[in-house]
Amino acid sequence: MLIYGSYAMKHWFDDFPREPKDIDIVSLDKNDYDLDLINRLRETDLELEINHAPFFNCLVPLSVDNIMTADAMLNVRMSHAMYDIHWHKAIHDIIFLQDKGATHDIDIINELRNGWKIVHAGVREKMDLKQSADKFFNSNIKRIINHDELHEKLKLTEVPAYKKILQNNITVEVSKDKFDDLSYDEKLSTVLEECLVLACERYYYLQNPRHAYMLALKDFTTRMTSGWYNIFLLENIKFFTTFNNPIIWDKVNTIMQEIITEESKIKT
Repeated sequence: MLIYGSYAMKHWFDDFPREPKDIDIVSLDKNDYDLDLINRLRETDLELEINHAPFFNCLVPLSVDNIMTADAMLNVRMSHAMYDIHWHKAIHDIIFLQDKGATHDIDIINELRNGWKIVHAGVREKMDLKQSADKFFNSNIKRIINHDELHEKLKLTEVPAYKKILQNNITVEVSKDKFDDLSYDEKLSTVLEECLVLACERYYYLQNPRHAYMLALKDFTTRMTSGWYNIFLLENIKFFTTFNNPIIWDKVNTIMQEIITEESKIKT
């Protein structure tokens, strides 16, 4: 049995801001019930939340006295942050652990994600990257400004960043090889630019550029990216969540106002 969650975080870090309201425990097989451990934990007067998750077995080497280490917790949080389930809490913990120097293992994250796919079957729509940007990003959205035109308006480099990593010019598939050839700042721009575009397309009515961007970032993390690209996003989530550029916000705000104006013309 392994202990994780806020109780484990507080065990390793006195300055972890959330006080545990219960103790999260995972059993690795149906017969994995350590009664001595359970009885000891009951002395804390905290409710015990016990779940069965055999795929957590990969975290046993990253645990001490049945308590997941900071590295183990970071792997858990990063593996789960691709789902819109307690997302803000997961992101807070990822940043906290990264600031503490915790490290992650991509192989472990992928192994955990294989388990989450079973636990959360049907929660996250399977992405079809073999389709155009029009369908992928805006299938349920009435577009006022063309998606590619928004990229041109919001590009952070000489050409829209997404063009540098496209597998081809037909679908939204991205190439890891092309991505790996970019500089670090260019890699960040591919995510940042896409979230700015999505903010204008999906949340222009808020008329609050940074709020719209944060909602788009959540969408991009929990619905539109997976695999290595999603992991890169989470590796750099502090940069994306703390991004604050008044010049860019002014540009986004101008585009939002343009969309609102054009939409009003259509309605009338």
